[in-house]
Amino acid sequence: EPNDQATAGLAIHYVRQAVERWEPRAEILDLDAGQDPENPERLRIVLRYQLRTSQQEGQVTYSFNLAG
Repeated sequence: EPNDQATAGLAIHYVRQAVERWEPRAEILDLDAGQDPENPERLRIVLRYQLRTSQQEGQVTYSFNLAG
């Protein structure tokens, strides 16, 4: 896929769907995706979450190479 807003939107949709289905311990606080500013061929996904039991917050950032 091209590294554009449509691809970023799909990434957000699928990550949200997966977290909600497979990780009930976490609540999504913020989820964003877009072109990595350091490498335009990479899609960067940033997930901020909060654990439901402890209220502890965390963040996961993942860069995915779309160049193949």
